[in-house]
Amino acid sequence: MEDVVDTGLTLNYLLRNMRA
Repeated sequence: MEDVVDTGLTLNYLLRNMRA
């Protein structure tokens, strides 16, 4: 379960970084 949460946080961080 932790893997899924970590992946979601990573994707969210990457998306925010690209948009910023």
